[in-house]
Amino acid sequence: MYFRNHDMIALKGLLVLGIIHASYALIEDLCDTLPDKTPFRHPHSCSKYYTCKDKKPVEGTCLDGLYFDKEIGKCNDKMKVNCNVDLNKQCTSNSLYLADPESCDHYYICINKMAKRISCPSGSHFNPESSSCSQIDDYKCTLSTDINICEIVPKQTLFKHGDDCRKYKTCNEDNIVERSCPGSLWFNSLNGKCDIEENVKCGPEPIVRPVLPENRDMCGTPSRPYVGRVHDGLTCRGFYECAIKRDVNGNQILNENPAYQQCSKHEIFNEKSLLCVPRLENKCRFDRCDGWANEYVNIEGDGCRGYAMCERNREILRMTCPEKHYFDELTQDCVTSPIKYPSCQKASMG
Repeated sequence: MYFRNHDMIALKGLLVLGIIHASYALIEDLCDTLPDKTPFRHPHSCSKYYTCKDKKPVEGTCLDGLYFDKEIGKCNDKMKVNCNVDLNKQCTSNSLYLADPESCDHYYICINKMAKRISCPSGSHFNPESSSCSQIDDYKCTLSTDINICEIVPKQTLFKHGDDCRKYKTCNEDNIVERSCPGSLWFNSLNGKCDIEENVKCGPEPIVRPVLPENRDMCGTPSRPYVGRVHDGLTCRGFYECAIKRDVNGNQILNENPAYQQCSKHEIFNEKSLLCVPRLENKCRFDRCDGWANEYVNIEGDGCRGYAMCERNREILRMTCPEKHYFDELTQDCVTSPIKYPSCQKASMG
């Protein structure tokens, strides 16, 4: 991912300094920092837009002849809207080929000054240098379009700071600036205003410790205490940090209440290496919805065809993509390009 030298905003470590890459995951992270019901334009389209609802983006599209006007929060006559990302504006001549800013295996061709989207053959990517589709081994595609957040959100929008509950960020022309709420007030990211502390939900979600069997000793026995990390045995992300504990006389005793931790949403705890590892590259014998609220995840070992619906960290339903489609957990969509995440690949026959 590449970034411009603008003042920027950090969103969950994925949106860095105010520039975002136009994937659904990052659009979703942007909604996590914006007040509810905030509308903003699609980074690569003048007619598409999103509205944040319960911290999730809801997509919309304007009718032909209209552009989304971020300042009034609705579609407007394109002549009244300042938007320069419309691919049709780049069609200055016929038979001009344009790269798709959101897909390596698609491109646009200009016909009568209109951009028509075309798919490359399977196993190839569009190569803007040759204006043709090249085999993946011959051309490495990188989606590197950078977007300034201030170009897609309404003016005077206030963003959650992320690290400091009393601070917020906003746009000053094309740059992000940082501000602090006055006095004892905290920033309320739900309504985009400075508010009293008891009305503000700020900081990371509390880690919920799983309920373990009463007779389970996570850190060994009194005679043989264990020191180090140990999997919680119930979830994909949870583990305990077992450490030496001593009584008032200095004698070593079993730590019956070890510190409980969790890997990030995009990781799982590997029971062999005892490390947090990327979830799409590793399998987990427990519920893969751990850490996922109202989203979909790949199903382990089904060839990446199916997906599970998550609700409050638990799987509630399984579905399968249409024929010749694969589920991509990153984009939250069924796609035609084969998905080969190790986490959902079928076990090889020995």
